[in-house]
Amino acid sequence: MKRILLGLILLSFIIAPKAMADGTIAVSYTTEQLKAWENITTVSMQEWLQHALDNKARKSIDKIIERDSDKNYRKMNKAQKKALIKSMNLPKKKKNN
Repeated sequence: MKRILLGLILLSFIIAPKAMADGTIAVSYTTEQLKAWENITTVSMQEWLQHALDNKARKSIDKIIERDSDKNYRKMNKAQKKALIKSMNLPKKKKNN
């Protein structure tokens, strides 16, 4: 039951974030959701969401490098990956509404 509750709470945080112009994301949650979160996990919501975002971005960068370049992302460091991604002309994927 705890895993299901935690999954529902996490989905509610991830589904509707609002992107801000300065690169931050605001997430809305209810008092009940926060109370449940704090009861289930010792990791702060901010820390968990930051880790999830960083991990998703890392995987996406590796996938793009593998798909759209002749480089081996496994042999590149973070700075090299960042420079390559910055130099690429990547179209934005259309959002599902």
